[in-house]
Amino acid sequence: MSIRLEQVNSPPEQDREDLLAIYRADPGALRQAIENELPDSGIAGMLDALISSPDHELWAVRFNSRLIASMVATPEQPDSMFLQALAVRPSSRDRGISARLLQHYSARIGDACQRLLLQQPATPDADLLPLAIQGFKQHPRQDELLEFRRPPCGGL
Repeated sequence: MSIRLEQVNSPPEQDREDLLAIYRADPGALRQAIENELPDSGIAGMLDALISSPDHELWAVRFNSRLIASMVATPEQPDSMFLQALAVRPSSRDRGISARLLQHYSARIGDACQRLLLQQPATPDADLLPLAIQGFKQHPRQDELLEFRRPPCGGL
């Protein structure tokens, strides 16, 4: 299955509808990303706020011509990203899409990012092994976040 990762800045109507379908199936995912900023907004309002926000990046996975998964990346520090609102369209779950989204994202950011914090996704599709393959190693935490760091000198 050939998928493509892309940043969503000003989606055409079909992409916006795909994103709404993804997050309507998993409304908690989107709320964790932006509810503090828009507590009374619905899914469409939260999605529009994310797309226009200078503080967040919305990333999506495209298969054929449709968006099938999405997540929000927020810079934490110059070398650290917080990833949240990871959600996969229900018809695409259990196919490793979450893992492939993270794999493509970690490859795209390259060495500029040394640390990824990931809000544990609610969907069972989130196999995170590809982050280790892409040069990140998981570090234990005491909260609901998953932390991955690049080892010094590129070694695992």
